Amino acid sequence: MREALPDLANDFGEASRALCLDRGDGRWLCLLRKARTDSVAWAGARSKTIDISDGTARLSPRGSFSLYKEMVQDTSYPWLNQDIKLLEGISLSLMAANHVVLSSIKRQQDLMLTELNHRVRNILSLVRSISRQARSHNASLESYSAAREQRMNALATAHDLASSGKQQGPVSVQRIIRLEAEPYHVAGRQR
Repeated sequence: MREALPDLANDFGEASRALCLDRGDGRWLCLLRKARTDSVAWAGARSKTIDISDGTARLSPRGSFSLYKEMVQDTSYPWLNQDIKLLEGISLSLMAANHVVLSSIKRQQDLMLTELNHRVRNILSLVRSISRQARSHNASLESYSAAREQRMNALATAHDLASSGKQQGPVSVQRIIRLEAEPYHVAGRQR
């Protein structure tokens, strides 16, 4: 495995073999097996040679068919069909969980979008109302424009006051009313 994926060799830790499943979306799911040392028995040493003497080929050394044991490093237990089924089951479970998470995220996005659209419509209705009120109380274009600007500023100030993270404590209703009513104040008149 380390030879096949040399860039990831340090990430495998004690793993010797991997059973990998292509999930079909560019991602792979892998089960890893720890490396183990195994003793392998051979029918004779692998280092035996063939000697030709008197036209007869003979294996050397003479006890070439004696049992020869060798320690083999970096092996693992073989993968079985049940391991493959386990990997496929894990993959299906991950896909189902991913679908549930994505569905939940989509529902939350849809809810937030609906709420945002509702708030935008409310703000547009409020701006129309402010514009109509300013128009009905002012005869000239200049006074209408100034009145509308004052009302919009008061609305923005009240919004900032209510939603600002800078506010250290609760905002008094009296302060909000004063800010909201400020554009309507006419010098010398009490309303």
